[in-house]
Formats: sequence, structure tokens, C-alpha cells
Amino acid sequence: MRSDMRRTAAISAGLHLAVLLALIVVLPTPAPPPPPPDNAMEVEFEGKADSAQKSDRTGHVAAPTEADTPADDNPAEKPPEPK
Repeated sequence: MRSDMRRTAAISAGLHLAVLLALIVVLPTPAPPPPPPDNAMEVEFEGKADSAQKSDRTGHVAAPTEADTPADDNPAEKPPEPK
């Protein structure tokens, strides 16, 4: 590369960097958007909370119904019978 081309490339690079730096310093940055409106609702509870649902029978515990006992032999494990 010739010396006059090197000098021109260096001047061009320096001017480009100077313009870029000037634009970064001079141009204002946009303001951030305002926060969204606060639509929250506050509730204060006072006193002891009652349960949501009361049973009409106190002291009784619900038990599961009697289920059939499963068979000991699993039909899926039996080999097919020949015809």
C-alpha cells in the first residue's frame, strides 16, 4: 500500500471516529416510559377468620367405600391359549 493511501485511510478513520463520538455525546437519549398505573387493591381483614365450610356432622371422618380386592392372577401376564 502506498504511503499517501495509508495517510488518507488514517485520516478517514479518525474523522469517522470523531463524528461517531460527537453523535454519541450530543444526541439526547430518550426518556424511559412512565410506569404503568397502579391498579392494585388493598384489603384489611379484622378479627378471627371463620372456616370456609362447616360440616353438619362433627366428629365423623369420611371413609372410602369398600373396594373389590384385585385378583391375584393378572390376565395380562398369561400366555395365549392355543386353539
